[in-house]
Amino acid sequence: MRHFDLAEYAVSVEDFWAGYVPDRHRQPTPKLADPGSERKGWGRASIKLNTKPDRLPKRIDQADLLIPTSADRLVLLGACLVCGACIAVLWGYFPLFLLSVVAGVSFGAWLWGSLAAIALGSALFLFAIAVGRERGYADSLY
Repeated sequence: MRHFDLAEYAVSVEDFWAGYVPDRHRQPTPKLADPGSERKGWGRASIKLNTKPDRLPKRIDQADLLIPTSADRLVLLGACLVCGACIAVLWGYFPLFLLSVVAGVSFGAWLWGSLAAIALGSALFLFAIAVGRERGYADSLY
């Protein structure tokens, strides 16, 4: 095994590496910024950029949180019907479909009738709950 002694070479390490850096990559070292020129205190950029905005969001009253009154009951019924249809598909169709595949039986019109009953029943149930909570909430305000 041969050992190399760096003291034998006449070139310093800095000169050695400087010789292998191509000219296009050689750049003068940038001067460090003067620390005295940066602002100190509450006006510096890190404080200004990392703080919450000056404007506060609009204050919300209790009237903003009220459920729509009985004038919008038709819209509420429509939303309950949509939710009922979703419940019928998720909780009615998929289990009945899996049951028909496993049992090898076709439910035919009975399947669609049961889905309509599930949708209508769950929609009316959701509508009754929503109306009851609306009345209870309105009574609790007084």
